[in-house]
Amino acid sequence: MSELGSPVIDCDVHCEVPNVGALMPYLSRHWETRLTENAWTGPAGVAHSYPSPVAGEPIDTLEKLRESAPLADLERTILTCYYAVEMIRHPDLTKELASAVNQWLKSEWLDQDPQLLATLVVPVDYPQEAAQEIRKWTRADGFVQVLLPVVSQRTYGNRSYFPIYEAAQERGFVVALHFGGVSGGPPTPTGWPDLYLEESAGMSHVFQGQVLSLVAEGVFQEFPRLRFSLLESGVTWLPSLFWRLDKMWKSYRREIPWVQTAPSSILRERIRATVQPFDAPPDAQLAMNFVEEMELEDLLLYASDRPHVHGCDPTPMLALLEPDRRERILAGNARAWYGLE
Repeated sequence: MSELGSPVIDCDVHCEVPNVGALMPYLSRHWETRLTENAWTGPAGVAHSYPSPVAGEPIDTLEKLRESAPLADLERTILTCYYAVEMIRHPDLTKELASAVNQWLKSEWLDQDPQLLATLVVPVDYPQEAAQEIRKWTRADGFVQVLLPVVSQRTYGNRSYFPIYEAAQERGFVVALHFGGVSGGPPTPTGWPDLYLEESAGMSHVFQGQVLSLVAEGVFQEFPRLRFSLLESGVTWLPSLFWRLDKMWKSYRREIPWVQTAPSSILRERIRATVQPFDAPPDAQLAMNFVEEMELEDLLLYASDRPHVHGCDPTPMLALLEPDRRERILAGNARAWYGLE
């Protein structure tokens, strides 16, 4: 039971591979030998995604996870392990690393605590291989979603990604678009920034572009049971995007005849967003008014984003919500979204 008097499902807690040695038991003999001989230390993109000023002590063991917050206070915890496999250009190695991370998650985390759930790592730039990796796992293994970094080489509505969506829908997995990514594509719609501040603050634009792509290119029609979670996306941009997309759809709907209903109604049914980092006004009353007026309580999932530190705590806003609305955000939405009921 949380301090807010309601059960909590934490939808985004980050565990980290402590070093490449932790993955060696899960690699083939070929790659174990090659990486050892080359003294390879892992993808460089991991450190770039969360520079040290905004990151707390890494959670790289189950003991550290338990120390960071008592798991007993949480109904379920969904782990996200970002390992930047998309920066690896060797198709066999990126596939091997993704598989090893998933095996490590299963063995070192999920098998050790039934309260934990996890997000699959896949070689996103090789969709056929990613689909194969997805089909190796089921919900019974403890995995509930598939991780796609929001910065990608192509927008995720592109049909080249359809094998990933087909496999995820088949397995009943949510697809999670997560902040960051080192695929080689620029992290802003207009090119490469000079500073990480620009990249971080502008990431909501990337999320918007991906959501637009999913709607316009017919992903939701092609995969009628597929669901998307937006992790660390912010939430205040959602209402304005809904409004603008509906407006433009009325004018250009002939270009996308497969979208038969207002895009906002599709998105309210098929996407959810985590509350951390919370980008609403710092005044709790204003933030609560925004959530209620924009009718966002059914779209939001609670997440702590441990161990990353953002300085924008949604707890004061949640405390002001009516109990039934607060319960939906803290746990009810996640139970329904991830099929935990």
